Amino acid sequence: NELGDLGYINLGKDLVNHSINDILVQGAYPLCFLDYFGTPDLKIDEITNFIKGISESCIEYGKFPLIGGEIAEMNSIYKEKKRDLVGCIIGYKDTQFFKNITIESGDILLGFKSSGPHTNGYSLINKIVEQHKPNKDIMNTLLEPHTCYLNIIKKFIELYGYESIKGMCHITGGGLYNNLK
Repeated sequence: NELGDLGYINLGKDLVNHSINDILVQGAYPLCFLDYFGTPDLKIDEITNFIKGISESCIEYGKFPLIGGEIAEMNSIYKEKKRDLVGCIIGYKDTQFFKNITIESGDILLGFKSSGPHTNGYSLINKIVEQHKPNKDIMNTLLEPHTCYLNIIKKFIELYGYESIKGMCHITGGGLYNNLK
């Protein structure tokens, strides 16, 4: 288990947090979550910690349920030491978001700090790990879970109201410029 317990916990949290952000920018809140863990060799500690991370984020960001999932051990499909970790979120649209609003010149753009490379950074992380074999402290830093912005947005709404938010976007692989479009 190269990642250790914390690594799989953080990967579970990362999937949930990223998924929440993806629907939040569309004006939706999480309703439930499903997961998938594909592996060539079933290791109970990896799966247990992955589900623990998912569960902790589901509880932290609204106590919404993990309603199902799948574990697949397929050594003829997955390469040794490789895992396929997938999450699916179901949300509900809050109709108070983005009512009769036009984004226009002069509006204020706010950006919120990330915790690190986030989900789309794992290609880079994998390359670093393969080339440099970083120590455990660096690995834990690289595997810091994706920041979930749900509580920040809820607080913003509490202070300034829904009408103060004209739009949102989740900055991922395309970067700031491509995601703002």
